[in-house]
Order: sequence, then C-alpha cells, then structure tokens
Amino acid sequence: MLEKIKEKLLINRVQKGEIEAFSELYDVYWPKIRKFFLGRVKRIEDAEDLASQVFVKILSHLQSGGTEQVFDNFNAYLYKIARFTLIDHWRTNGSRETIDLEELETVLASGEDTEEIVEQRRRLAVFQEVLNSLPPDDAEVLTLRLIQDLSMADIAKILDKNEGAVRVQFHRAKKEMQKRLEIIEQGNVITSHADIPPP
Repeated sequence: MLEKIKEKLLINRVQKGEIEAFSELYDVYWPKIRKFFLGRVKRIEDAEDLASQVFVKILSHLQSGGTEQVFDNFNAYLYKIARFTLIDHWRTNGSRETIDLEELETVLASGEDTEEIVEQRRRLAVFQEVLNSLPPDDAEVLTLRLIQDLSMADIAKILDKNEGAVRVQFHRAKKEMQKRLEIIEQGNVITSHADIPPP
C-alpha cells in the first residue's frame, strides 16, 4: 500500500489533471480491486469490467473536486465504491452470482506443482462452500478481512458500521465458519444455515 503522504500527493496531482498520478494509484490498487470482484462474480471478464468501473468512478470523483472521503482513507473509500458497484451489478443481473471455481483456479494455479494445484482446488472449493452457506453480511465481513486483508477500521468504513460491531460480527462469523469447516471435514455437506446441528 502507498504511504499516506505519497497517496495524498498523488490525489492532489490527479485533481490538477495529471493522469500519470492516477496511473500510479491504479497500478497499486488494480490487483486488489480485481481480486475483490473475482471472489464475487462468475467470470473473470466481469470482475475486470467491474474493477475498471470503480477506477472510472474514482477518477471522475477526484476530477470533480471530491476529496473529503478520499483523503480520510483512500483504501476504504476505494473498497466502498467497489462494494456499491458490485451491489449495482447484482441488481442489474437480478441475483447474486457465485464464483466459477474452475476459472479462478486457472488464475491462481499458474505454473504450480500438480499436487499443490489439487490441494489448492480442494481448499478453495471448501472455503467457497462455507462462504456460500453463511449469511451474506457475515460472508462479506470474512471476505474483506481474510481475503482482502483489510483492517477492521477500513471494513467499518466500507460497511458504514461501528468498528466494534464489525469486530463482533467478524469473530462470530469466523467461529461459525470454523464450525462449518469441522462439519465438512466430518463428511457432511452444508447448504444453508439451517443445516448446522444445534449445540
């Protein structure tokens, strides 16, 4: 991640019309935003299109003089725009999509040992099964923390929630995920929250 001071200088330069400065921000954040969408839409092309839309919106916002949220925390602002872009995409397409594991495996497994690829596919499938079985809000918090590696403060800003509430939700969701992973390891399949046996 860019140092905050350098980031703010780049944002100032973008506002003055220096597209090269935006290119630096793009180069740093493109892989992260692309990864954010890869876990939520079926096709790689859709993930890349959505990521591009995020950067178009950010550029437009910066060029129109909007900076308060951007200066406060550019990383959180970027993910917030990505989240809203994803929600708009789901609304337009009528439903939430799940990832096409075969396509993502191709991206993740380039050039690795066959045994590693098989193990990676297995872990990815189990993780995706568990995420799909969780309530959407819990899955989102887990994804932002565990996959996107965002801080609790950033997640709270993205979700417009109190940081303490996000911490509680994350720990509860993580505990639920671990419980479900144990059930899967025992050979049971989970299709929804109702499939979890009572304690």
